[in-house]
Amino acid sequence: MTIKGARCISLACCIFVKVGAALYPLLIVREELVCLVILLFLLLNAHFYKMGKDSGNFLRLAILAVGHVVFDIITVITVNHREAVPLWLNNVLHVIFYFFAILFAYQFFCYCVEISLPGANVRRICLMGLLPPAVGLIALPFLSIDYLTGNGTDYSFGPVVFVGYGIAMFYFICSLALVLCRHRHIQPHVKFALYPMLLALMAAVLIQIRVPELLFTGGAVTIVTVGFFFSLENPAAVFRQKVQTDALTGVQSRHSYEEDIVRIEREYAAGVRGYCAIFCDINHLRDVNNRYGHLEGDTYISNVALILQQEIRHATGIYRMGGDEFLVICKNCTEDALARDIASVSRRCEDLSRRKGYPTEVAMGYALSGEEYPRFKDVIEAADYRMYRNKAAARMRRLEEAGKEEVSGENFGAFAASGDRGCPFVCNLDANITLLNRSWVEEFDLPGEVIHDFPRCWAERVHPDDLEEYHRVSRLIVGGKVRECDILYRVRNKRGEYVRCACRGSVYPGRDGGPDLFVGVLVNYGVAEGKEEDGASKGATG
Repeated sequence: MTIKGARCISLACCIFVKVGAALYPLLIVREELVCLVILLFLLLNAHFYKMGKDSGNFLRLAILAVGHVVFDIITVITVNHREAVPLWLNNVLHVIFYFFAILFAYQFFCYCVEISLPGANVRRICLMGLLPPAVGLIALPFLSIDYLTGNGTDYSFGPVVFVGYGIAMFYFICSLALVLCRHRHIQPHVKFALYPMLLALMAAVLIQIRVPELLFTGGAVTIVTVGFFFSLENPAAVFRQKVQTDALTGVQSRHSYEEDIVRIEREYAAGVRGYCAIFCDINHLRDVNNRYGHLEGDTYISNVALILQQEIRHATGIYRMGGDEFLVICKNCTEDALARDIASVSRRCEDLSRRKGYPTEVAMGYALSGEEYPRFKDVIEAADYRMYRNKAAARMRRLEEAGKEEVSGENFGAFAASGDRGCPFVCNLDANITLLNRSWVEEFDLPGEVIHDFPRCWAERVHPDDLEEYHRVSRLIVGGKVRECDILYRVRNKRGEYVRCACRGSVYPGRDGGPDLFVGVLVNYGVAEGKEEDGASKGATG
């Protein structure tokens, strides 16, 4: 080997030794670094999922555990670089480290007090429990700290160590004694989680005092904090609550409704009445999405949900059933009180309209439980039907006010000239609601003047031989493939007779260009006679 090669090897070895010496403290604190990552992850989850339901105990424990681990890392580095770190700074950092250990133990003690003792005494005992940390805070800066070289790392020793860990041990012993004394008054899953936690903390303190080089307390508080999170905070319940909550509006989700309706139906079958349902549908949402964007549409939905939460005071549950539909379930509420709440919602929507500059409106329908409804779902269906009826009535009022802006003069002529045999109709293709006149409803035994999904309801009465053509034309209308319709088919009336009917109407587009309204007239030509008059007459023009 040449002299030059030997020098290169020697230089590389020197660099390796220096790098190793620089990284050595980091290798010592690798456990604490892992603990810090875990604790920060738990804190992030606790903040995002709104943990800390037990009076915020978990959040405080986690923050104090982070402080303890952070100063554990800092003191390990400074104690191994005493030649570069002033003695006074080392002392201050170690006092803070032990003070975080005391506060962590105190917070754990407060949690044990809260779950063990009556509420009236909790605050007093916790305030009295602040005395040892106060004494420690005053005494620790005046106590001496010794720094020794151990097996693999330097460490602190002396009065500060014994006072700091001694106060923490005092809290752990008091907590264990409290849980043992109140064993019968604590829920099983809580006490059987606390016993191993307290024993682990006490063992960690004793081991740390006996073998200071282990630097074990940071890992111990991390293990206990993780155990507290998963056993006492019960994140599974929090996550389940998140599933049951609609993320956009904060009301209960459809999944929550599916669970609650099982319980309500069980109570309803057992004779519990007093329930009522309000079905709500947001109007103009598609227009808002098209004109202002979907972000504003989401804001519109959130604002309506907030209004429902604030104004329907008797609600026991508010569920988002779909994109723009909500169901409110109330209990022990009179019809007058419901009417007042609904009126309050309407007023708030009017105020929102003035602020936003676009119409905000909610179509609502309600039904109260009674003997005429064998199931609570029948109450909900009745509220749903009335909501669609109110929605269609509001739509008709707007059509009458708009006049020729939304319906052409020819169709108004068809409405006026239809006579006794004709039935003017307006179908909102977006909401799938159809408005008919009363005589037609009676003649064909229809559910009402306002019908949700009229094509399906009407198809049940169309002659089987004409059904295929009827469905074909219906699909063309809904799909926006035709602008006008003129079709003849047979329909069964309330007496079971098949009569020839004609449907003539026009499709009107909405602001987005898609089909919005189907307006026209149905004409009853009477009972079909003879083969030449049977069958559907095709007529759908593009």
